[in-house]
Amino acid sequence: MFETAPFVTNIGYFVFALVGALVGVFSGVVVSVILKLRIRGIVKDAVLGAAGFLVVWFIITMSRFHYPFSVAAVSSAILPAFHQLARSKRT
Repeated sequence: MFETAPFVTNIGYFVFALVGALVGVFSGVVVSVILKLRIRGIVKDAVLGAAGFLVVWFIITMSRFHYPFSVAAVSSAILPAFHQLARSKRT
């Protein structure tokens, strides 16, 4: 293996967080439309998506799983969906 610069690695993590945030926002909006809720909490959905993506990416990468990107993408979609479901139970 060759060594990469920390700057390049940080750009990659930023891109992964951005992908997770976009998936989270999309998931949150879709679930809120399905549940006929007002579209609110988009920032929370983006943060949940980004955090879910990065946390799962680090956990699965450390265990050498073969498909970490797909599992991380699913987790970044599930967390905002759960947030919207919790919102629907409160209203």
